[in-house]
Amino acid sequence: MTAFVPVPQSDNSPPVLKLGDVGQAVLEIQQRLQQLGFSIGVADGHFGPKTQQAIQQFQMRQGIDATGYVDVLTLAELGFQVDD
Repeated sequence: MTAFVPVPQSDNSPPVLKLGDVGQAVLEIQQRLQQLGFSIGVADGHFGPKTQQAIQQFQMRQGIDATGYVDVLTLAELGFQVDD
């Protein structure tokens, strides 16, 4: 699965999406997590505690740091391509 997730990012801040963020990019990540069998509750575009927990579980399964936020590495592991 390849999708463009246009999200702003600065050179000094690794998180791309984190708890409290809202929008289409969050919704696409939630839908991808659901496709992979992770429980996020309702895919509503709100990065809440259930989405954060699902991200951490996904990261642990992939063997990457389980930070609970979505960075460029996590996006790549989910199959997304980030538009720089």
